[in-house]
Amino acid sequence: MDFKNDIINLIERDHQELKRNMDILLNTNVSIAKKRAVFKQFSILLALHSHAQENSIFAALKNQSLLQKIMFKDQKEHAIVEELIKDIESLYGSDNFWLAKIKMLLIIVENHIRIEESELLSQLKNKLDMETRIQIGISYNELVNKKIEDDKEYKNNEQGWHPPDDGFPTHSS
Repeated sequence: MDFKNDIINLIERDHQELKRNMDILLNTNVSIAKKRAVFKQFSILLALHSHAQENSIFAALKNQSLLQKIMFKDQKEHAIVEELIKDIESLYGSDNFWLAKIKMLLIIVENHIRIEESELLSQLKNKLDMETRIQIGISYNELVNKKIEDDKEYKNNEQGWHPPDDGFPTHSS
């Protein structure tokens, strides 16, 4: 079996990369210039992750009544985070105000990851067999790759999302 495409592994891998970026953004010894570059990568990964999650997991499980509440809450949080990222990207001037907004965003994302891992991923483990999880994972990877190919923001951004070099599977099938 192709465990590298298990949707749970893919979500956890994305979460680990997001957490690495969050650590850099919160590190007081990192320059503001470096934080702005990391934020761009963080926001792109987060957008790719949310898009693929909503269009693979949520689409495949939309008729699962037990998961509907979790999925609805996740979609709402994704929308809030997306708006906050747009707000942060439009900020110019005060680094202190930018950092305050970043901290607010990171609190939301950290909480979202924690709840998603404890609720959504545990439900996926309990409710879906490995074959179904792998099928959803393949769809997830295809959505990420298509978004990167189709969207100039991801494709042409030299500081954009890059697969982590950490031994975990990348988003290629």
